[in-house]
Amino acid sequence: MSTVSIIAVIATKGGAGKSTVAVHLAIAAALKKRRPLIIDFDSGQNSIYIWSKSLRKKKSSPVVHRATLETLEATIEAAERAKHDLVIIDVAAGGGNEVRRVATIAEHILVPVKATTFDLAATRNTIDLLRETVDNTKPDALACKNALGKASFVVNCAPQRASARWRQELEAALDTCGAGGVPIIGTLADRDAYSTAIEHGLGVTEEREDKKAVEEILDLYAGLARLEGERAEKLKRLRGRR
Repeated sequence: MSTVSIIAVIATKGGAGKSTVAVHLAIAAALKKRRPLIIDFDSGQNSIYIWSKSLRKKKSSPVVHRATLETLEATIEAAERAKHDLVIIDVAAGGGNEVRRVATIAEHILVPVKATTFDLAATRNTIDLLRETVDNTKPDALACKNALGKASFVVNCAPQRASARWRQELEAALDTCGAGGVPIIGTLADRDAYSTAIEHGLGVTEEREDKKAVEEILDLYAGLARLEGERAEKLKRLRGRR
């Protein structure tokens, strides 16, 4: 049984904040003494890989590798041999076989969505793609009906002082997109700290200039850890029945 937790960050619309989510989650995981690996699966840009080599070259974690559809499985297998316990795959925008392939094998899918009218409307494309994609995660007994069943939202560029009414309207908009029941595990406000830290080759949890941003990322990581814990508990019960 694999010891690597595989997370895919997927949004069919560009500019949703996929790379920001992937990088900050991996850095937060490293601060929790985990051994994360980011797979930059965006062959058109490889922005995370370039960032890691140019701006973050003095930092040893998280490790960043590039992969293609042909090399993805081998890259994940190599990560397990190297004792990485968390693999975060940053998937290129759009659809097609590459997105579907990652969605079939990831144990958890994070869908970043900006809190704007246009971005929320475009999220329907991501939801439809995940609903049409099978879940081939192992063991089969833990697989969902389709890839949407293992998806969670990360809201990006939210108001810094979001009201309860705003939250209700956001959830209603996601429900209109066909995403009713898909949980929101993290909310990142519209803060300069995220882009500024990236420009310095850091994450906000390392730079620590904006305490609210740090809290948001740690809350997001805690949400992901809960999902991982729930899956681990299901696996434990499954083994106990054998």
